Amino acid sequence: MDNHFASSASVQFKNVSMGYTEGGQKKQVLNQVSTLFPAAELTVLLGPSGSGKSTLLNLIGGLDTPEQGEIWCGETCLSQLTERQRTLFRRQHMGIVFQFFNLIPTLTVLENVVLPSQLLGKAHFERAHLLLEQVGLKGREHASPDRLSGGEQQRVALARALVHDPLLILADEPTGNLDQKNGETVMALLLELTQKSQKTLIVVTHNPAFARLSDSVFQLELGQLAKTSTTHTFLD
Repeated sequence: MDNHFASSASVQFKNVSMGYTEGGQKKQVLNQVSTLFPAAELTVLLGPSGSGKSTLLNLIGGLDTPEQGEIWCGETCLSQLTERQRTLFRRQHMGIVFQFFNLIPTLTVLENVVLPSQLLGKAHFERAHLLLEQVGLKGREHASPDRLSGGEQQRVALARALVHDPLLILADEPTGNLDQKNGETVMALLLELTQKSQKTLIVVTHNPAFARLSDSVFQLELGQLAKTSTTHTFLD
């Protein structure tokens, strides 16, 4: 499983369907969707609120399983793994950045960043220090997260997602809770740190700048996922 994914961080959906019940009614989020998110590229997912973009990311991250179809990460079929196997696979090979920072308040900045690698039995303190320097937080390693601004906390969350050197990064509205200046800073750091190491980056966002800089843009609406004909001019 590890070796297969290490050679390719592409993500493929094969006839995937997924829905949920709300107010006694079934809502179909994905309806027999088949698509490929290429390795080492930035893919942006757009769509109206409630269209299921976050659900789609949860499926890729193995947090949910599809009602029908298969989801492949490299040569590993996530939908055929047990919940425990999916959790281990996610910890080893994926980094996730959320809109809300989800930092642990009782841990220091450095301890928050190191945590994913500790869960794998490999505390990468040296890489954590390097990442915190790269995101502009050198000297804040021993600070409490509640002493940081929102933009700084999101930069900590970004370093945490990258500390175990995953090939696949999933970002759910990573700038959605930030003002424009901090959003631009986080976006630039996310792109810089992932592109130079050939990581696959899949972003759910309403930020048009991400779409302009992406390799591919997909629109999710009414259960269908469609790739747009353009990327850099899509939201101009």
